[in-house]
Amino acid sequence: MRKVIIFMISVLITNTGYSNELDNLLERVRQGYQQDITLDNAQLEQFKKLHTKQAETTKAAKIQLNTLNKQTDLLLAKIDNNHKEIEVLTQKLAEESADLQQLFKQLQSAASDLDHFASNSMLSAQFPDDKLRISPLLDNKHQPTDTDIQNLWTGYMLQMVESGKITKFNTSVVQPNGVIEQNEVTRIGTFTAFTQQGYVRYLGENSAFILLPHQPQGEPLDNLAQFEQTNNESVTATIDPSRGALLAIAGEQPDNWQRVKQAGIVGYLILLVGFAGLVIALIQGIRLFRQSKQIENQRLNLAAPGDNPLGRMLKIGNKANVCADQLSRLLDEVILGEIPKLKKGLPTLAVLAGIAPLLGLLGTVSGMIETFQAITAFGNGSPKILSSGISQALLTTALGLVVSIPLVLIHCFLNSRSNTLIHILEHQGAGLIAIREMDENHDL
Repeated sequence: MRKVIIFMISVLITNTGYSNELDNLLERVRQGYQQDITLDNAQLEQFKKLHTKQAETTKAAKIQLNTLNKQTDLLLAKIDNNHKEIEVLTQKLAEESADLQQLFKQLQSAASDLDHFASNSMLSAQFPDDKLRISPLLDNKHQPTDTDIQNLWTGYMLQMVESGKITKFNTSVVQPNGVIEQNEVTRIGTFTAFTQQGYVRYLGENSAFILLPHQPQGEPLDNLAQFEQTNNESVTATIDPSRGALLAIAGEQPDNWQRVKQAGIVGYLILLVGFAGLVIALIQGIRLFRQSKQIENQRLNLAAPGDNPLGRMLKIGNKANVCADQLSRLLDEVILGEIPKLKKGLPTLAVLAGIAPLLGLLGTVSGMIETFQAITAFGNGSPKILSSGISQALLTTALGLVVSIPLVLIHCFLNSRSNTLIHILEHQGAGLIAIREMDENHDL
């Protein structure tokens, strides 16, 4: 920069030649140079101070860097130790977590079993809040707590303790007409429950007691009445392990007259056949009994013939004006005349005994026809529709057998009894002929 200024000054001096002006110019240049030097010195001094400060800062930073490097080395070593410790703890946690998860699964399984049992147990109607206590354990994402485990244990203890008690409590009972009423329910364990109106059934899916529309007749109802009237005495009670299902089925069971109604016209015909057969069997049985007594009495007194089959034979046998051959023919005629009386009604009874199962078969066929008609009209998806025709078919078959079997047995007995009496007559007739032949031989 100074060379440039001197060059310019020399050029100006050469060209102008004005010394004064050059002096002035030189003075000004000197002054400017001094100012530049002063300014440069000030800047240089400031730069030195800044450089010194930066050096001190750099030195402090290096010291701090060394310190941080040492701390970093310590932290890295600590991190390595922590990683190793974390691996050990992670492995231990995995092992303990597996055991804990297995325990949680067992708790959830036990809670699920208890929930299923409680849902179908009538204790849920008496203790509705008990089921809510174990509901958190049914969630797979829920971590069981001490309270949950305590509630599960309490729930199992409640089921075990209450299953051996007979207790009464008020709850809602659905009547057969659909009306819900508050009634006092007597519970025998977790099996049977009843009110003053009769037995009730607990439906777990609806969580409600339902009064059986058809109460079981006979011993269950008698036991219920006896249980209600007794305070401290030991009584017999009906226990239904199906929680009312068997009692409901027993209530739906028809009595004998209802079965006959279900059998329809064929059922009435079978009963009519059975009644006619019993009347015939009763009349013939009485007749055979009387004739049997008369014949037995006549055998004890052959000298005085009476009005009975054997007595009429003796009257013919006492005729002295006939030979043995004629007497044989006369006795055969008498026996042949007595056989229809002794067999009277038995052929009809045999026919009725054979008709009864045939009528039952007819009812079976008609019931199956109705069943197939129902299948054609409604399909086979409704068992209740199909059961009507099948029930009629089975009932008529059973009714026909019930009527036929006794009639067959009675026919066999009466036929055997009549054959016995006929055999007695034939035996006595053979004896009379033998006596007559002996008399003829003696006369000769």
